[in-house]
Amino acid sequence: MPESFPLANTEKRSYQTNIAHACYGKNSLLVLPTGLGKTIICALVANKHLENDERILLLAPTRPLVEQHAHTFKEKLTNANLTTLTGQTSPKERANQWAKTDITIATPHATHNDIKANRFDPDAYDLVIIDEAHHATGDHPLVHVANAFHDANASILAATASPGDTPEQIQTIIQNLQIQHVEARGEWDDDVAPHIAPVDIEWARVTLPKTLDQAANELDKIARHHVEKLRSMGLYTSRFVKRSELLTLRDSLEDPSNPHAYRHIGNALRCLHGVKLIQTQSTQAARRYLTSLEDTPGIGDHPSFTHAKHRLESYMGEHPKMRRLATTLRERFAEGEAQRTLIFVQTRETAHVLENALNDSTSLEVGLFVGQSGDDGLTPEEQQERVQGLREGRYDALVATSIGEEGLDLPDVDLVVFYEPVPSGVRAIQRRGRTGRQGPGRVLVMITRGTSDEAAYWASSKREQRMRRIIKSLQEEADPETCPVRPNPSAMKTSQSKETPCVLMDHREANGPLARALRREGLTLETSTVPIGSLVISPRIVVEHLAVEDLEGEKEEAFQQRIDRLKRRFPSPILVIDTPEDVPRLPDNQSRYETVAAVEGVPVLWVQGTQQAAGSIVRIAEREHALHGSPGVQHATGGRSLAEKQRYLMEALPNVSKRLASRLLECFGTPREVFTASEDALRRVRGIGPTTATAIREVLDAKSESAWRTETSPCIQAPASTTHSGTGTRKSASSRWHATTP
Repeated sequence: MPESFPLANTEKRSYQTNIAHACYGKNSLLVLPTGLGKTIICALVANKHLENDERILLLAPTRPLVEQHAHTFKEKLTNANLTTLTGQTSPKERANQWAKTDITIATPHATHNDIKANRFDPDAYDLVIIDEAHHATGDHPLVHVANAFHDANASILAATASPGDTPEQIQTIIQNLQIQHVEARGEWDDDVAPHIAPVDIEWARVTLPKTLDQAANELDKIARHHVEKLRSMGLYTSRFVKRSELLTLRDSLEDPSNPHAYRHIGNALRCLHGVKLIQTQSTQAARRYLTSLEDTPGIGDHPSFTHAKHRLESYMGEHPKMRRLATTLRERFAEGEAQRTLIFVQTRETAHVLENALNDSTSLEVGLFVGQSGDDGLTPEEQQERVQGLREGRYDALVATSIGEEGLDLPDVDLVVFYEPVPSGVRAIQRRGRTGRQGPGRVLVMITRGTSDEAAYWASSKREQRMRRIIKSLQEEADPETCPVRPNPSAMKTSQSKETPCVLMDHREANGPLARALRREGLTLETSTVPIGSLVISPRIVVEHLAVEDLEGEKEEAFQQRIDRLKRRFPSPILVIDTPEDVPRLPDNQSRYETVAAVEGVPVLWVQGTQQAAGSIVRIAEREHALHGSPGVQHATGGRSLAEKQRYLMEALPNVSKRLASRLLECFGTPREVFTASEDALRRVRGIGPTTATAIREVLDAKSESAWRTETSPCIQAPASTTHSGTGTRKSASSRWHATTP
């Protein structure tokens, strides 16, 4: 086998060549984050087969993906003959085209149909490349096609960014595709890390207005009514009313002649969908949906339905997510922090409303990017036009449903917005992979407090971490003599017996040698902007990792200030000072540093090399985790300066970012003046429009649900008067916590 598989017009990356060599000649599963060149690796393997005069079949799930792969393979394999076959090609024409060219690129459905109809012989192909291999479950055509080519002794190369959320899903794919070998790479691998740009993840949390919350509760009552009917039939046993449980029950019913059970399941599911629209999606979409349910028996005639519809119609305006997103996009485009933006939504109803709302409330050009089905769907040509429009700058942003999550060659974007979290780790990885390909990227996750958004976020995060551990364990636990899965020597060490701690690391160090060493040691890293220190272990502990060169020439006063800054933010800071492995060299004034640190009660750990530093940090994190449970990574507030406390107070207002908080204080002088400012006065601050001004006054003026009650008041003495903001002379003090997760 040659030393390399050369391709035309391709940057040479060692990990791609290494993976191609490892996958050649055996059924392999390739797991690689989006943007790191899965297609290039597939082309490298294909090129080797072409050198041996062997034919290749590439399967892609959709017609646009087929065309995209055809374009890439023509560019990289310039001497190969290539044809594309999809459902739009007539069966007769497909029969004439099979096996007449070097490379055939087709959809699984067309291939499966032609195999069943004996339109071609699978024995004519020596390599089958499967894109988006995580679809190879259940009765998907990929499973049947893989079996046919396995019988024909063709090699299979399956590629995906995310094979599944559970061990069962991943093992199912491995079994269905008869995988012999797994190759996985990620940011923890030394040969991949230089090609991964940092991605900063932010969370925007909004509060559901009381009127919308009441409307959702009325619909929830109807759903519970129908679930109680199912319980009385002995069909529903779960304590909770969950969509997944209802779907499982519907699929398990063996007697289709029981119309009452099916009706109760259907009505409960319809009401839960309405709850989701109200709580997490769009007020306008929810109104339309409730109108469509008016004539549905068991829903439209239920007393709670009238209450829900009345409360929904009485609410003026849109979901607070839309207001928050419009404000955020206006600010980021104005400041140059965002250019191309991709906004992911769950439902097509929300996509239409959001597209119109953003076009109406911002100066941005926003387009819609949805699938082909339905009267409002986009043809493949229209989809490509939207993608090209985003690439060329004719669109500033696209609002996309799941069609934008995988496969299509979307341009690298500056900002990816999750309009709501998705519970699937697979889908979360696919969405995030749309940014940070060519340079630093940003992800904004929008969450409505106290709704299914929060549950979905946590489910996605845990499933994603579990998926990565499974993939790594597949490589690490393999015996090369007895198991077909080759260990990856640079993969991260994992522990199957316990959960690894999660710490917050500054995004500027997320791809550095310390981060890679920590991941190899099994530490889970969340990246964000850390205001001080290198990484935050818990609300108590921050670690400042320094190279010994960083202290060269630093005066004792400067070192003292460094420690003071750490102690103002965290009760128990730790210094980890890294000396060279080959030439141990301590700073001249080491004893002075240690004296200052000892007096201040700050431990100093002297280590040799990044790997030793990582080991010490992991042991600190594990000890903290064991003693205090699984602490969220939070920043203490006690040591903040007055200016910081005022700014954080401003940031608690709707749609107010750090930049806007500073502007408010500059314009009004004190938080009191901000709180008493009128809408017109607020709108005079650059970056605050009518929507944000109204939202701020709504929060400040609305009476709290737990406001002073006659008999159970928490106040020592009832206030004699109230301020303009309606909060009274008594103010509550609360800390604003910043966490790695919402």
